[in-house]
Amino acid sequence: MTLSVSDLELLLRTLYQSKLRSKNPLMANMMDASLPSPTLDFDYSIESMSEAVSEAIIPYFLSALGIDDLTDVDTSTVAPLAGQGLIWNSSFSHWEPGSISAITAGIDDLTDVDTSTVAPTDAQVLTWSAADSEWVPADLPLVVAAIGDLTDVDTTTVAPTDGQHLSWSSAGSEWVPQSPLDPTSINIGDLADVDMSVAPTLGQVLTWGGATWAPGTVSLVASIDDLTDVDTTTVAPTDGQALLWSTSGSEWIPGTVVAGIGDLSDVDTTTTAPTDGQVLTWNASGSEWIPGAPGGGGATTLDDLTDVDTSTVAPVDGQALVWSAAGSEWIPGDVCGGALPVESAVDVVVANTIGGSNLFLLDATSGDVDLQLPSIAALLCDYAVVWLQKADTSSNVVTMTRDGSDTLKDGTAVLTLVSQHEIIGVQANPAGSDWVLLSHTDPGAMVRSDEAGSDIIGSSGSPTTLTSADTYVAQSGVTDVRDYSRAVWYVTCTNKGTATKLTVTLEWFEDAGTNNAPQGAELITAGAAVLDVYEAGYDISGLAAPFNLPPIALDVIGPNARLSVKADIGSTTEVYARVWRKA
Repeated sequence: MTLSVSDLELLLRTLYQSKLRSKNPLMANMMDASLPSPTLDFDYSIESMSEAVSEAIIPYFLSALGIDDLTDVDTSTVAPLAGQGLIWNSSFSHWEPGSISAITAGIDDLTDVDTSTVAPTDAQVLTWSAADSEWVPADLPLVVAAIGDLTDVDTTTVAPTDGQHLSWSSAGSEWVPQSPLDPTSINIGDLADVDMSVAPTLGQVLTWGGATWAPGTVSLVASIDDLTDVDTTTVAPTDGQALLWSTSGSEWIPGTVVAGIGDLSDVDTTTTAPTDGQVLTWNASGSEWIPGAPGGGGATTLDDLTDVDTSTVAPVDGQALVWSAAGSEWIPGDVCGGALPVESAVDVVVANTIGGSNLFLLDATSGDVDLQLPSIAALLCDYAVVWLQKADTSSNVVTMTRDGSDTLKDGTAVLTLVSQHEIIGVQANPAGSDWVLLSHTDPGAMVRSDEAGSDIIGSSGSPTTLTSADTYVAQSGVTDVRDYSRAVWYVTCTNKGTATKLTVTLEWFEDAGTNNAPQGAELITAGAAVLDVYEAGYDISGLAAPFNLPPIALDVIGPNARLSVKADIGSTTEVYARVWRKA
């Protein structure tokens, strides 16, 4: 219902006269008689307006409306019954008649309503108290006398005329009078979010393009085969089939859904039904899988394997499975290496195993030393290597002898070491019983050579801990090798921790560790290649500490050298390093 200001004034006058009749019978008689009606002055005061609104206008409008006229109330679909109330239906987002399961005894029983602290009086209403977070009794605020009195309505700047309505002005943030648009003069293309730059054709609709609506054609799918990734034409579907994805054609095609394993084309569980404990076994004659008893189980012990024999010779502690070419099988045996037999009076400085290589650094100061190599046949591994170096300056001789019929150095039976730092390396030939000579180096008499060497990283009594994984620990300062022709570095690991690899780096410097060598005139060894850094990595995953890394023997190519060591993982690996310089 829309009322103009003149309609509102006529209504107020009519209601005002009705009020006078009810209060003054004489006036009522005068109004009802066939006499000219007295002239009534209408009181436009705020009090009279408020009284008219509360006593006449509001009841008038309420008497003309029903609760079903509200947009969120539906009492038409299901008519209310006696005793029912309005209940919210979230499915349809409206109020509808329904039975009330429980009724609050009084409004004050509601947890967010307080009518006890301050009792309500006539005509008061419940208003929200933010301070107490509850509804409390309070008087109604005064009703405005005119719509222009509202703070966000301006009917003064431009007075409204007949037929106008209030329209929102974003410029002034207020409602102002506005003449309604003439529907006959408006096109859909006049709307701000509609783009009609391309004229529509028959059958097109407005489609959303992300920013505007524009004419477009909507394709309607008449059947599932119209979809671009569905093909039911090439092979027509049959009863019970479903759409299955075809990777080869990148499309959905009709196919049979397997309900049980017996539905598979190469499985037959119908001819002979399976029983408990049976498995599917391949039937070559029918080219299909059929139920059958399971075959024999796998090996339950290591000796059950066809290429392992731990029965003929039982294993003992510390042994491992080694390959026997004679029997084409794995049998118990000792792993390569192990200490050589050495005279008890001899001081063995280093005796350890790295892979299949044994390094022995011997001190023969107390007398001659005799060592016997282990039997090649007893090693049961390929390419075992033994290195022997004499560490002392005495004239005592270190003798390496064969075992049994094994031979040394192309048929000889004995190899000897006489000079300090003289080193011999031999390797077992797995194809026979020969120790093949790898190297025999005799540096001869030494001048200004280190007698005992120097500790450069930790010491045997106080090794250095590599606390950070994959981080080098370098010796303090550098080793002066200016007046020496060759140097040998030895690194010993006393505690492997969790490391699986050690890396050793040697750097040559022109000075105390700032400029790498060699540089022009400072090149010491004539004809030596330019090599600033030497690096070697060692797999130690199969070793148990303590053990020795192979010695690093290099010609001197710079005045100073610095050794660094790092472990790949862990923080508890312990090492120490020594260096011997040779004139």
